[in-house]
Amino acid sequence: MILSFLIACHQDVPRDKETIVIGIEDSPENFDPRLQRDALSQKINKLIYNGLLTKDDHLNLVPDLAVRHEMRDPQTYVFYLRDNCFFHNQKKLTSKDVKYTYQSMMGDEIISPYKSKLKVIKSIETPDDRTVIFKLGQTHTPFLSLMTLGILPEPNADALHKDLSGTGPYRLEPEKTTLSQVVLERFDGYFGPKAKNSRLVFRVINDSTLRALELIKGRIDLVQNNCPFVMIPFLKNKKDLLFKKDTGINFSYMAFNLKNEYLKNKKV
Repeated sequence: MILSFLIACHQDVPRDKETIVIGIEDSPENFDPRLQRDALSQKINKLIYNGLLTKDDHLNLVPDLAVRHEMRDPQTYVFYLRDNCFFHNQKKLTSKDVKYTYQSMMGDEIISPYKSKLKVIKSIETPDDRTVIFKLGQTHTPFLSLMTLGILPEPNADALHKDLSGTGPYRLEPEKTTLSQVVLERFDGYFGPKAKNSRLVFRVINDSTLRALELIKGRIDLVQNNCPFVMIPFLKNKKDLLFKKDTGINFSYMAFNLKNEYLKNKKV
């Protein structure tokens, strides 16, 4: 399937040039990466949190919070963390934060959709602040794909509220975030390249036609995949819009009940 990117280059209404406004079709369900299930939550949380590993443009697993990792045997994985990484609350990342994040999903502290996938982990060891050792109960080929989950800081014993600080290039602005918009501010303490824009605003616009009209009017700057297809030719011809397309990772399929009297016939 084709990914369609529409970026408004010209603004008809005055706005801070450091802010990008993105039109989204619904509110994200959760800003806790351990609880995320919907695509919008995953996309936005990717800007707030980092995992031990991440995926590059070709879906290859590459280092993120971990500068490198090794497999000592088929059931033992060792990760070595960055030394210059801080959470949005200014706490320095340590191996205890990684252990806490995964154990909270594996236990009964929260009801995480990833719990069943993490059952393969037998134990997590932290011999020092920069080293995390995962020991599995059995060989599990896709284990490394579980290392892309966002890491949260280990809470203090006297913490009254859940700390959703991440280590990513943007941090959530909860006081400005509502059901109709999500606001992210640039985190200048990010360990990677500094984000080019100081603020991202995700505006919830449920109607796809209205999103396209808001884009044309310059009230939003970016729409990804959620404009009516019948409007694409018109939008492509707008001189003040930049249209981009690329290969996507989505796929569609039709499933057949091959035990059905008629569908089990290969000719059908």
